[in-house]
Amino acid sequence: MDGTRIKPHEEKRSGVAFENYANTMIRLGRMFAVVNPAVWLILGLCMAGILWIGGMLTGRGSMEVGQIMAVAEYTTMALGFLITAAGAVLYLPRLRSCMERLGEVLDTIPDIADSQKSGYEPVAGEPVISFENVSFYYPGAEEPVLQNLNFCCNPGETTAISGGTGSGKSTVADLLLRLHDVTDGTIRLHGEDIRHMGQKDLRGVIGCVPQKAFLFSGTIVENLRMGKENASDEELWEALRIAQVRRLLKRLGRQSKRLLGVAVLTFLSSVVFASMPLVVGMAVDRLVDVLKSGATPSAFPSMVAGALKVPVLLLIAVAVVSGSLSYIQQYLLASVGETLALSLRREISAKLNRAYGLLTSLVSWQLQ
Repeated sequence: MDGTRIKPHEEKRSGVAFENYANTMIRLGRMFAVVNPAVWLILGLCMAGILWIGGMLTGRGSMEVGQIMAVAEYTTMALGFLITAAGAVLYLPRLRSCMERLGEVLDTIPDIADSQKSGYEPVAGEPVISFENVSFYYPGAEEPVLQNLNFCCNPGETTAISGGTGSGKSTVADLLLRLHDVTDGTIRLHGEDIRHMGQKDLRGVIGCVPQKAFLFSGTIVENLRMGKENASDEELWEALRIAQVRRLLKRLGRQSKRLLGVAVLTFLSSVVFASMPLVVGMAVDRLVDVLKSGATPSAFPSMVAGALKVPVLLLIAVAVVSGSLSYIQQYLLASVGETLALSLRREISAKLNRAYGLLTSLVSWQLQ
């Protein structure tokens, strides 16, 4: 296990689990060191006894040789199942561990409780999404991942949140989708607290492009129509154009070496179909290499925001040069436990230049 997210207490907990597993396997090994030879010894003694007694009976003419062979064969089969049963003991500790984990899952009480209210009614004039003094602690954590976070996403605008690993970018998306509830503060969708909305209603109006997007078996068209079943061919091509996939798919043909990028872009296209009031992109940095050779990477968020007239929230783990930020209206620089900056586009360049030295874990990339 390696990575910036691995804490000392996690290393200690993993070490205890590995040590317990090793001790269990050692005990099983010692048991098999006795059981396995004992089973084979019993098999050998049984065969010796059968041949000895059968030989004497055959000499007296009271038993045929074929009968002796039949008894020996049946005995071998019976003891063979005994050996198999002894081998099955090896899986009992694993079975116990799996049953315990399954029991923990079945006994878990969900932390997120659905509101009794069905549907949601947008409030006119309110931002599509707004974070109001939002703070969040993971269970058992001593420090907050987010602290006093405030920002709004308005229709047609692009907001970018950038930061290093563990700075809370993915947590923002998790809170938006109510995978966790905020510790303090409020998140509002069209003026309504998302805690007063059902999870199905909330996630039905937020289009999220995850970090690990995937394609289902079948064609690109079948994947796209998961966002809108009755989409026409014209709508399909328009969604691909907005997500800047059309030219890419024609160029790749049957090649699969860039399937990850195609998956992310196709996922984005299906989000375009669904006409969500908010689009959250968590894989922008994975699109860069795919898009650089064809379309202009910096254009696709603004195209989505402009075409759908909805806000786009980008969660990116790379530091971008100031010349590539023309499509961003708001920029947030995230650090563990706090948000260092919230800037409008005209302030982004200066903020980035000052903050670049702090982002030692980020990779710079130049968009052409």
